[in-house]
Amino acid sequence: MAIENKPLEKSSARKDKTSKKTKKHQVEKTPSPARDVALTDWLRAANIEPAHIRSRLLTQTTPKKLAQAALTRLQQYSWGLSPLRVQRFEQMLAALQWMIESETSERSEETEEPSLPSSLQWVFQETPLRTLHAETMLGAAALATCWPWLQNLDAEWIDNIRNGWIDSLEVAHRLPAEDVDMISWLITHVELPMIFAAWGEDSRMSKSWGETAAHSLHETVTAAKDDAAAWIQSGGRRLRASMSVAIRSLNWCEALGLTPIDSEFKKGFSNLLLETLRWTRKDGSLLLSPHRAYAGEVFDEFWSLAFRIAGRPKGLGTLLSARLPKRSAATLPATADAPTKKLAAPTSYWTNGEAGVMQRDWESHGSRVAVDYSVDPLLLEIVGIKGESLVAGPWSCTVWCDERELPITNSWQEVCWFSEDDVDYLELEAHCDDHCKIQRQILFIREAGIVLLADALMGSRKANWRIQSTLPLAGDYQVEHTEKTRECWLTSEGKRQALLVPLASGEWRRQVSPHELSVEDGWICVQHSSESQNLYAPLVMAIRREHQNAPLTWRPLTVAENLQLVSPDVAVGYRLQLDRAQWIFYRSLGTPVPRTLLGCHTAADFCACSFDYKTGNTDSLIEVSGADDDEEETDTSVKA
Repeated sequence: MAIENKPLEKSSARKDKTSKKTKKHQVEKTPSPARDVALTDWLRAANIEPAHIRSRLLTQTTPKKLAQAALTRLQQYSWGLSPLRVQRFEQMLAALQWMIESETSERSEETEEPSLPSSLQWVFQETPLRTLHAETMLGAAALATCWPWLQNLDAEWIDNIRNGWIDSLEVAHRLPAEDVDMISWLITHVELPMIFAAWGEDSRMSKSWGETAAHSLHETVTAAKDDAAAWIQSGGRRLRASMSVAIRSLNWCEALGLTPIDSEFKKGFSNLLLETLRWTRKDGSLLLSPHRAYAGEVFDEFWSLAFRIAGRPKGLGTLLSARLPKRSAATLPATADAPTKKLAAPTSYWTNGEAGVMQRDWESHGSRVAVDYSVDPLLLEIVGIKGESLVAGPWSCTVWCDERELPITNSWQEVCWFSEDDVDYLELEAHCDDHCKIQRQILFIREAGIVLLADALMGSRKANWRIQSTLPLAGDYQVEHTEKTRECWLTSEGKRQALLVPLASGEWRRQVSPHELSVEDGWICVQHSSESQNLYAPLVMAIRREHQNAPLTWRPLTVAENLQLVSPDVAVGYRLQLDRAQWIFYRSLGTPVPRTLLGCHTAADFCACSFDYKTGNTDSLIEVSGADDDEEETDTSVKA
């Protein structure tokens, strides 16, 4: 299933987790069985000059149809990569497309001929494991797709490309499947073998290669109906590119007379399409992809083809029609409306994929939080209630101890994940050697539209600690401050879009505070300093429109243990009120023991509660129990 509701167990150590990301992406991909003649041997020995392949293909089709098929597949390469702004790959596609179109139409003297060799130089460069880089492999497959039109390349380029294919296939079959990203795996085990099968003159050999590749595609897509983690590497940002490889490969299957699509295949592909929809913005672009350059760029045919391959399930069709831009939805095959609640949970998180999308529901475009910690710094995007991106990009973290900057020495690792009807919660951990550890929290209270972003720093000793985190704004937002208090609003065209509340700061500006929030030059910056051992730097973002003009107040709360007040480096608590809605946030920075704040009694490491203004009772949204490094993990309780 897309969501794994683990027991909320949390360990600040998690020593059983490896820091090598490749070990976390273990997936069951079907290796290609032995063939009578290996593809690499055939590539070395066969005559695969572009002119020779072209003459063979033209005996089976007309030049116009051959060119149209190649141009169609070139467009499909752009589905996943254009939103990622892979510039040199786009330049290569433009050059290849120019070459094909110039042969089927009159060349304009005013049109400048692109330099194909210069756009190919990066494809097979001599770098370690170069042939398994996803971008390189996409370039290799694009060259194979357009091979009949490359006859004007000199012999050295031809040999370089052919040797690059051989190296790619040899390395891909030598490495464990879990060490190869999905794009590269699909290209080396499915798409390239399909293309070479179409080139082969020996029909028996070609059939063997095609059947093996089709079987690999079938098994890999079918496995996604239960677990799509292998496809969510890089935080879903390349999911469309992987699916476009599968769609192109299905086109080659059809050309070879193969039919890998069955009911199980459709279920797997349907699950992948649903996940792709989760990672899609209101305008059709990808969450966590560069926001400004490609906002509004939509590839309508992708959704139409993918929906057909998935078998046109009614529930998925209803979701696609509701969530896609009108132009894209109009290209979908007509289906009757169907209930969507039983289709899938709105939130999706993948431990092995190190990424997830938290969203309120399927009905609205907005109220979503996307996170990807498979890269450093981790990526975060928060989408407002109407589908507008508020912040999007790298969420960086910098730590100083006694004015000396400390590098973060390991990547972010999951400590705790929980999802229920009311909340989604993710906690990550990173270390600065033995000096300190940082535990980063992302809490999304769905219906309320409240997002808590917090860093808890636990130092090894008392010192002058300072932590700073920054987040880029996703658009041209202005900032509206108040004269007397420290909250601020992100505004666009004079309308408030989001409220920012620095909980650890005093509400009033006249109060001295070690916590500082600033928004300038397109960045949100949160700083917190302390001369003790631990500190907590929380920021609340309220994204519902009714919160933007509501009366608000917030206070640090007194935390007591055994009738004694505790200092802020031991435990902290805050109360936030927006109009009549109120919440309490509590965080232990030391050993979690029973403590009390504002009538709430808890032994949790972290808890968030809503507060009933009529009765004065608290309703627990989430409680996370923690454990010391030397203790076993402790179960947690969650109350909805």
